Amino acid sequence: MLKKTITFTDYNGQTRTEDHYFNLNKAEVIEWLTTTGDYTIDEVLTQMSKKMNARGIMETFRDLIYRAYGEKSLDGRRFIKTPEVKANFMETEAYSVLFTELVTDAKAAADFFNSIIPPDLGKEVEKIMNAHPNATPEELRQIAAGEAAGNSGAPSLPAK
Repeated sequence: MLKKTITFTDYNGQTRTEDHYFNLNKAEVIEWLTTTGDYTIDEVLTQMSKKMNARGIMETFRDLIYRAYGEKSLDGRRFIKTPEVKANFMETEAYSVLFTELVTDAKAAADFFNSIIPPDLGKEVEKIMNAHPNATPEELRQIAAGEAAGNSGAPSLPAK
C-alpha cells in the first residue's frame, strides 16, 4: 500500500496537504492484467514503453490511479474503493497533481507502480494465470482472492 502525501491548491484557493492511499491486491492485479489483454506486468510495461503514445500512457495511469485509490477503514480491515470514494478523489486537484507527476516523471511513475502492488506479485500472478490458461478474468480473480486469503477451499480450476 502506498500512502502518498499530496500538496495542492483547492478550488477555494486554499493550499492543502493531504494523505491519500493507493493499493492493488493480487485479485485486482489479475483483473487489470486480463482486461488489458497483456497478461503479465512485464508485458504491460513493455507495451507502454514501446507505444510511447502519450494518450495510451495517460489512459493507463488514469486507470491505475482509479483502480488503486481507496480509503482505509478505521479498523484497518478494509480498503474501501467504492465508485463514490474514487470519484471524490478524481474530482480534486490532488488527483491532477498526482496524474501530472506520473505522466511527466518516469521515476515517479515507476515508484508509484511498484508501491501499489505487493512485492513479487508479478511472479505470483503469472503463475496463477499460467496454471489456468482458459480461465475467465472472473475465475482468475476468484482464485487469486482465495489464495490471498489463504483459503484452501478457494475456487480453483484444473490446469488445462
